[in-house]
Formats: sequence, C-alpha cells, structure tokens
Amino acid sequence: MAKDKIQPQYEKQLKGWINELNRWGKDKFLWRYEEDCTEVYLFTHGNRYSIVARATYLGCQVSSRKPRPGEDWNRGNDLADGKFNEETWNRILRDIISYELKSISAYILNPPKSAVLAGATSQVY
Repeated sequence: MAKDKIQPQYEKQLKGWINELNRWGKDKFLWRYEEDCTEVYLFTHGNRYSIVARATYLGCQVSSRKPRPGEDWNRGNDLADGKFNEETWNRILRDIISYELKSISAYILNPPKSAVLAGATSQVY
C-alpha cells in the first residue's frame, strides 16, 4: 500500500517556517526528500533534531550527536508531534529550546553563607 505524499502546501509552509529561523543567510539545515515525507535536520553543538512532515503529520525527534562515556549508542527522544499546523510547529520549537537549556548550578541558586557575606549575589529571573 502506497503511503500518502506530503501535500505541497504543507511542504511550502514547512520551508517558510524553517526559513524564519535562518538568520544571516547561512545554510543551517539539511533537507531530505522521500516519496512519502520531507525531513529537515537541525544541528546544535550536542544534538541533531529531525523534523518530519508526512501527509498531514508534523513531528520531531532528537538524538545526541555523541555517545556518553562507556556507551556505544546515541541517546534520543521523541519531541512534540501531531497534525501539521502552527500549533504543533510552535510546540516543536518550544521542545527544542527546552531540550537545549541547561540547569543552573545549585551553588548559584543557593550560595553558601560565606559567599553571601563576601558580597556575592545572584538573581534568577
């Protein structure tokens, strides 16, 4: 049974959304076209994000670009997915940003009294 091809209007919309992310006109995305889907890869220092569009579906997966010490595989996770619409696209973007954010050190959030007495302060917003 043949799978449904991505509808041309959805492919055009995906390209528009991706182009909105492309500051300074540099190539930052890798596109892959198959008969039944369009896939675009985004790379960060530590991760590869795969955004897939099929028929009326939009979804994202993330995989680490390098294994952890002692492991011979790359870890990954499913991120947001759903119907091909702006709401799903925005959920994917929020998931990517959330995945890339780093935790703030407990030392910064709760400095020892000696650091506070020495004049060190921290404000977290």
